[in-house]
Amino acid sequence: MPADAMQFAFLAEGKLYVKRGATAPQLIESTFAQNVIDRASQSAERNSWRNKNTPDGPNPFSRSLIWGGAARTPETRVVRITGLTGAPGVGQLLYALDTGAVGGLFIYDLKQDYENRLFHRQDFTAKDLAHHPTKELIALSITNDDGTSSIALMQPGGRGLRPITQGDTRDEAPAWFPTPPDQNADREVLIYQSTGLGRNQRGNITSQGPYSICKLDIDNPKLTTLLEDPKWDYLAPRARIENGEEILYFIRRPYKFEGHRSYTPLHLLLDIVLFPFRFFRALFHFLNFFSLMFSQKPLTTAGGPKPESFDTRYLMLHGKLIDAEKILKAQKGKPAALVPATWELLRMTPDGKLQPLATHVLSFDLAPNGTILYTNGSEVFTLPLDGKPERLCAHRMIQQVMAIP
Repeated sequence: MPADAMQFAFLAEGKLYVKRGATAPQLIESTFAQNVIDRASQSAERNSWRNKNTPDGPNPFSRSLIWGGAARTPETRVVRITGLTGAPGVGQLLYALDTGAVGGLFIYDLKQDYENRLFHRQDFTAKDLAHHPTKELIALSITNDDGTSSIALMQPGGRGLRPITQGDTRDEAPAWFPTPPDQNADREVLIYQSTGLGRNQRGNITSQGPYSICKLDIDNPKLTTLLEDPKWDYLAPRARIENGEEILYFIRRPYKFEGHRSYTPLHLLLDIVLFPFRFFRALFHFLNFFSLMFSQKPLTTAGGPKPESFDTRYLMLHGKLIDAEKILKAQKGKPAALVPATWELLRMTPDGKLQPLATHVLSFDLAPNGTILYTNGSEVFTLPLDGKPERLCAHRMIQQVMAIP
């Protein structure tokens, strides 16, 4: 299939886009999300009198403003798509949407340009969706109150949600393992990334270990660690059958410990030297806060652009916080890889042989035609196994790519 005839979808800044062939990416509007924003706008207008505490507007010392209890306006309400996968029907996309208070699963039909809500409920947040190739079954990652993450299974209608992994770990990015032609196509085998958590005596998370790749046979049941190394993070596993062999694809990056280490005299000296700078920075932010409360103007760049929210500037990618805005500004608006070259896409054969395929890989997918689709966060590429990567499009802050059959 020529690259300009390929169809794929991607998530960028919590929004869903579809690119069909040589046309520009199309933003897929969620009717449900727009209704949520409209209702919030109407509610804000009805309750606007509550905020008129002073002649000049809201009381700067009101409890809701200081402690964040005020209702969000439509401009600040976070409505984002948190997971994307293929649906059973041809030309259909299945995605999870989160409004901050309500979440749900939706199917979008590309032929009819129509969104169908499967279900929604309060306090439902799902990510890393993976629809079973032959069964009405979805694997997903859910975040627990204690900071751990679990792999769970559920039916598309929201019934039967049940975690299938547990422990003081973060289990994420599930994908269904392919079925060889001589085996039952309905079997349930998952691969996913997993990392252990370290806690202090109070139970707070202080560190995170390297990500490994696990394989879980749900039918038997049996758990196997496919890849594990104290020097590397192994991420976002995918697999397919090639010439009768089970081939594993994944992202590899160097593991970096980011927890609490022992406090040395060198750390004490560094804290003493940096104390004045930290003090004045904290004082500035304190004064800037009250300037915003009284005059609605910051102490710096009063006439500049409106500051962006946290979600549009940063990306949380497999436990790493990426300052995407800083990277893009350094490139002066040109497409730039949001992750370093050490984020590599690798291919592993059953005998353990590794083949590097691409660098600067943030997300990837295995296309039905045998090629690989991947992104560096600002551009999308297609990669034939026997060829060179070809750029398909550029876009701001891409988080996930998915090939459409």
